Amino acid sequence: MKAIKKREFEFLTNELDFWQSENLITPDLANNILNLYELKKRPMRAILLMAGFLLLMLGCASVAVANWETLNQFYRFGIIFGGYIASLIAYVICNKPYSSGASKSRAGQACLLMGSFILIAGIFFVPSERPKFIIGLGYCVTAVFLITMIMRDAWELYLLEFLAFLYLVLTRAINLIALQFLTNPAGNFSLENFFSPLRAFVLAGLIWLAVIFIRDRTAFNASFMISLALISSRMIFCFGNTWTLIILVLFGAAISFLSRFYDMMIFGLILSGVLGILLTWPEFWNGEFFETGYFGYSGQEFYPIVSAILIALLMIIQIYRGNIIAGGIFFVLLAGRYFFDELFGYISKAWFFGIAGAIFLAAGLFSSFFTKSKSSK
Repeated sequence: MKAIKKREFEFLTNELDFWQSENLITPDLANNILNLYELKKRPMRAILLMAGFLLLMLGCASVAVANWETLNQFYRFGIIFGGYIASLIAYVICNKPYSSGASKSRAGQACLLMGSFILIAGIFFVPSERPKFIIGLGYCVTAVFLITMIMRDAWELYLLEFLAFLYLVLTRAINLIALQFLTNPAGNFSLENFFSPLRAFVLAGLIWLAVIFIRDRTAFNASFMISLALISSRMIFCFGNTWTLIILVLFGAAISFLSRFYDMMIFGLILSGVLGILLTWPEFWNGEFFETGYFGYSGQEFYPIVSAILIALLMIIQIYRGNIIAGGIFFVLLAGRYFFDELFGYISKAWFFGIAGAIFLAAGLFSSFFTKSKSSK
């Protein structure tokens, strides 16, 4: 018998009633299906123990903080170690009713997470000479990674990703200023420059290892974002902003077409849309390769035109594929970007919107004809 939440049990009951009304199943079969499940019970003992544990820990923490500076290292270590062991005991007690299933108690996960915070506090406050923040943060990342791999807990993985992201930002492996303003027009590529600092890529690899072991979708998305920010920062430094934008736009477009996951597909569409619109501004086209002019226009005039046309076609294809909202928003933003600015320099606004409207009408008529022909078969 499987234990499910109350709202899930109610949903299942309503569905079984609907299936009976449609004569899809018999009442006996519905009862047999319903008997396979039971409501999850909230263990009162675990709740009381959790409340008592939290109050006791808060009391001990208050006493420790008030007298922390007068304690020697032995007592400090004893307090941290005792607090962490107590959190592990509380974690085991809270998860005991869930030992038969794959799920974990939220209260137990909270206890485990609190134990990690106790360890983090110990790393900074137990030594007689407190380590520098960035060094202590590196120790914290190592400790939380080991706990995550041993306990295989998703909440611990979230904490690991947060600490790792903070560490990468503070060590400037992820350059938020460069990502925000794209301030590096010229690159200096070499493998040494790209993979510097190497520990940043090792840390990203360890996070992915934990994600593979735990298989949590939220953690996967967070790890993907951290890795993308890290690689983008290094690309801006090594390739410059123009090539970085081009690569990221192509990468986002590829994800939007190839990804099996809806959230990743939408992320790829947003990435290609936002950065693609940036490429329609001449200021982002820097470098010797893009100085060559075509058809009487300079490189900084020609390449933004090509980018705008390609992004518009990309969004039209996305709209045709069913991503009407996201594709439509970026198409409108692209049109608005030129409506309030000079349009291509040689095409009037009337011609642009007329051509765009004709493309949409043609796509709509083709879609309607294709749907009718498919249904007639």
